[in-house]
Amino acid sequence: MGLNRPFLDIANGLAKQGIAVLAYDKRTRTYGKTIDVTKLTIDQESTDDAIAAATWLRDSKQVDPKRVYVLGHSQGGLVLPRILARTPWLRGGIGLAAPGVKLIDVLPHQNEYLLADQVGTPQGQQHMAMIRDGIARIRDSDSKDMSPVFGLPLSYWRSVDAVDPLKELQGVRQPVLFLQGTADFQVTRADWMGLQQLAAKSPARIRFVELPGINHLGLKTEDKRGMDDYKAKRAVAPEVIDAMAAWIKRN
Repeated sequence: MGLNRPFLDIANGLAKQGIAVLAYDKRTRTYGKTIDVTKLTIDQESTDDAIAAATWLRDSKQVDPKRVYVLGHSQGGLVLPRILARTPWLRGGIGLAAPGVKLIDVLPHQNEYLLADQVGTPQGQQHMAMIRDGIARIRDSDSKDMSPVFGLPLSYWRSVDAVDPLKELQGVRQPVLFLQGTADFQVTRADWMGLQQLAAKSPARIRFVELPGINHLGLKTEDKRGMDDYKAKRAVAPEVIDAMAAWIKRN
């Protein structure tokens, strides 16, 4: 992600605290040029491979098979509940910058923030209208227009919109930790409040931790400066990794 390597930082940080980590590239990164995107779903992109990786790790005899966790960031956090529900032998899961609403509902908040003072301009209004029209098409099952939305197949977006993380989380029995930075402009407070409220109702099973000054990548930042904030090279904040490690060890 630009000059930053947040997943490598997390892997190294957890390893230094005695926690083994298996990291892998998404299939869309490794095999992107050969994948038929018209048939791609969010489960194929994220869920299925996370389950396959966790299963491989469990069966590898390199770790305790009864103490395997899955950590998902952003979209990975979105599908974390269904990964846990479909793999009941997993010990638990961690969501970093994970939305508690459907991903489609994150898009308006995210784009309004990124546009900032342009929202009221003709260009800003046109952009937001494009976002609203795209969402409407995704959710209009009677539409005959099957052209791509936001550069991706309509069928893909409908598989994304079928993921309701808050609803699916209520069927998960394993413990789950959610870490959310207060300087995250991609997953805003409106997008994760439901997770915080559910955690308050089920504190033994779900823990929600706000991290002051942490952005979407787990980096310490002075403010929510937008995409340019990711260009500055720095490591994932120690408090992010410490919170993960402490929770895993407690469980």
